[in-house]
Amino acid sequence: MRTWRTARDEHGPVQQRLHAMLAPMGCDILAPVFDSLMTLCEAALGRPFRVGRQRLSADESMLIGLLDGTRSRAACVDCPRATASALDCALCSTRIMLALAR
Repeated sequence: MRTWRTARDEHGPVQQRLHAMLAPMGCDILAPVFDSLMTLCEAALGRPFRVGRQRLSADESMLIGLLDGTRSRAACVDCPRATASALDCALCSTRIMLALAR
């Protein structure tokens, strides 16, 4: 999340930076998955995604909870139906891709 945020803030190549970070773990295929998820999450929030410095931000904690299923999107993010549907799909796709990458 922090790599994505930094790349976006610096107007850098987001997917290339994510790829470089994930490649040593053999998970480089997840770069576009995380880019899409983060972009949709930010759209659903209606503001920039906030990251912490040393501790997790509320946004980071929320997204982790959404991914691991301990939090529901409806309880965390109030957004238009179309955006909510897109975010729900991105969350499901990310979970599937994470499972396949193991």
